[in-house]
Amino acid sequence: MGVIIVLSAVVAPRFSDYVPALRVRKAADHLFAWVQKARSDAATSGLRHRLIVDTRTKSFWIEIEARPFKDPDTFTPLGGSWEEEKLADLVDFETLQGLEPDPSQGQRKFLEFLPDGTTVDATITVSNDRGDRVSIKVVGATSRVTLESDPTQP
Repeated sequence: MGVIIVLSAVVAPRFSDYVPALRVRKAADHLFAWVQKARSDAATSGLRHRLIVDTRTKSFWIEIEARPFKDPDTFTPLGGSWEEEKLADLVDFETLQGLEPDPSQGQRKFLEFLPDGTTVDATITVSNDRGDRVSIKVVGATSRVTLESDPTQP
């Protein structure tokens, strides 16, 4: 019993250091999946898709221009499993490079995927106040999406 108590006293503080980093990684993994979904859906459907990021509410979702000829520039949110999702507690958007501001909404930005799946170069970084960060990078011409952890992190 004494060995278990000593081990838990040593291991618990070390494990608690990883929990905030795991929250950042999990948030980045989810956002990565959403970026890939928007890109692939745009390419397969031939319709523009936007990944919307709201820094005020710390949330993101995908919108589609479902009727480009009848209602151009009218985007509607995807439903079902792809409804709005929020970042985990204590995780925030750090960088939204390459995303365009939504003129109708002050804190919203979007990354638009064209009907062929291409977009602009973009970087979305999520982080916490401890300095843990993970970036989702999109190469515009190819729309290749990568997930990169901060190289300064252990």
